[in-house]
Amino acid sequence: MNAKNLAHSIQASLRTAASLDVKRSHIHELIAAAFGHGSQAAMLTTGIPCSMPQPLANCQELDGLAASRRAVALGYPVNAAAQAGPLVVAAIEQAGLCLLSLDLVLSLLLEGQTELHDWHLVPEEPRSDNETSFDEELELEYLDDEAWHAGQRDQETAFVNLMDDEVVSALALAAERSDGRAHLALALLCMGGEDGDGFEQSSSADGRYWHEREQSGHVLTGVEKEWSDTYRQRIERQSLARFHLETAAELRQPDALLLMARQTQDPRFFELQAPQVHAHPILVARVAENMGYREEATFWLTKAAESGHMDAMRELIEDQHSNNPLMCWTWYHLAKLHGKDLTRDDYRAINEDGSSYDDDVGGPMFAAGEDGVVLPDASASVQLAAEARAQEIFSRQS
Repeated sequence: MNAKNLAHSIQASLRTAASLDVKRSHIHELIAAAFGHGSQAAMLTTGIPCSMPQPLANCQELDGLAASRRAVALGYPVNAAAQAGPLVVAAIEQAGLCLLSLDLVLSLLLEGQTELHDWHLVPEEPRSDNETSFDEELELEYLDDEAWHAGQRDQETAFVNLMDDEVVSALALAAERSDGRAHLALALLCMGGEDGDGFEQSSSADGRYWHEREQSGHVLTGVEKEWSDTYRQRIERQSLARFHLETAAELRQPDALLLMARQTQDPRFFELQAPQVHAHPILVARVAENMGYREEATFWLTKAAESGHMDAMRELIEDQHSNNPLMCWTWYHLAKLHGKDLTRDDYRAINEDGSSYDDDVGGPMFAAGEDGVVLPDASASVQLAAEARAQEIFSRQS
């Protein structure tokens, strides 16, 4: 059930259960309040309402008291409003209506994921020092296969495919409201959740010959017809994806503009003031470098270094900040806080194909790695200032 149908159902229920005649537009305001927003307009700038499997719907918190207060603010009697709040919440829960964050949906699609799981909707709790990290768990060699598969079966219903009609329809409504995030999400969905490279039309001629023959009037049957239809559908998806991407770019959606910069060297992304994007800063820095924006490349490299990216710190020390002792020593101390001494050589033995060398196997051995950086001379006061700055950056990012 979508939000429009739910509003109609709630309107009828309020009339029957509470003898309260509520305007349809006000019902939408009560739904928004239950989701924690001051108005429907505010809610729709945050997410898209659509029905979800029950495990996903159970991940959200609804506020019946807020809905009642909103009813009072809209001019309804206090006693009737007190009944309206819980009724609205119950209807939302029964319908399994969720408010999916547009930023979350877009983030998943930009990462190439088309499934939204229940854990995406639950805030991550801080991990205590004695808890095992995900990376540490990966180091455990033996797992209980039966327990793992049982856990997978328990979670089978706790996700939704973002390509489902329910989600696509909700995104289409958001796109009609000129939301650039929704247009970009639809563009990514048209290409099956692929990243920017998926927007370029395939160079493969599979099906093209048969499609052109059909267009010229030939009647196709069997596998030739299937090839022609598959080609036509692919071209239609690519055309629709391009439309949504270009519309998102026209709306100056930062992720869309960055995608356009990667594809066509469109300069509009670098005309934005302090854009916020889902891509890692190192990727943005590489795009800037490729397009000749040296100052912007340094800005994004700095953001990458502040986030703990070792290659970015090394590059800044050796190039952009090489004449700035304070910044060079800042990156050195920040890398140390992340457990890496950039002044030490870092080499390892590999095979000819780049895989790690195994003494037990033997064969030709090659060295791969890099020399340690050389830091410029700096006074004690500069080094102290750099260490303090590194600690401040580390604390801010932790």
